[in-house]
Amino acid sequence: MTEDRKAQEAGLRALLERAVPELAAPEGRMRRVRERVVRRRRRRAAVAGGALAVAGVLLAGGVLRPESLPAPQGPPASPATVPADPAVRYPELAGLSLRLPPGWYGLHSPARPGLKAGATGFAAPQRLTPYEETCRPAPDVFCAPLERLDADGALLVLRISGQPSLQPKVRPGRAPNRVRLSGSCRALGGAHEYVTLLDAPEAAGTGSVLVVTACLGRDGDRRLEEIRQILATAAYDTSYLKERH
Repeated sequence: MTEDRKAQEAGLRALLERAVPELAAPEGRMRRVRERVVRRRRRRAAVAGGALAVAGVLLAGGVLRPESLPAPQGPPASPATVPADPAVRYPELAGLSLRLPPGWYGLHSPARPGLKAGATGFAAPQRLTPYEETCRPAPDVFCAPLERLDADGALLVLRISGQPSLQPKVRPGRAPNRVRLSGSCRALGGAHEYVTLLDAPEAAGTGSVLVVTACLGRDGDRRLEEIRQILATAAYDTSYLKERH
């Protein structure tokens, strides 16, 4: 690879990394994280002190052992959340629809204008649930629909971007670009991260593109071909946009 090509690839990766949205942690999750830290400290102090009998240590371990975070409870799943029809629709993403393979789930998170947060779409091979807890999305922040990725899991985050510098980088059929692991992906247990840019219809806004971020678990690279096939099914129904104007 020539030096010019390397520089171009590095520039593209840097541009795509800036397009990766950040994760907004709900207040309830942060409270549980703090509680887990306190429990760990208490357990370490009990063991280091050596004042507990073996039975007492076991009992304390049973009480103070860090528990896995409970799955978020959301409202009843919409038809789009558990796809009987494999075509999952994301109406506020320019009427986007994707055909998901068996075992995949889709979720559409509507825009929240009061928080200046745009609509976000999700897809993953594990169940997705919207948070009921306080979570404040923002223009480049999303509220994760799951607590943690499976080892071979993947979470697709889909957003429409009007950032002019991204549109010239759209290359239909191009393999996803691997980018530096973001804090958002790492917080979900992700080990690899990729970004893909797809064309969006003109009705979504001049120069708009669909930014797809893929956060993968440690064994999730095997999902890349599956993701490529999913994105190849992308279609838009712009009648939704016309109804809004």
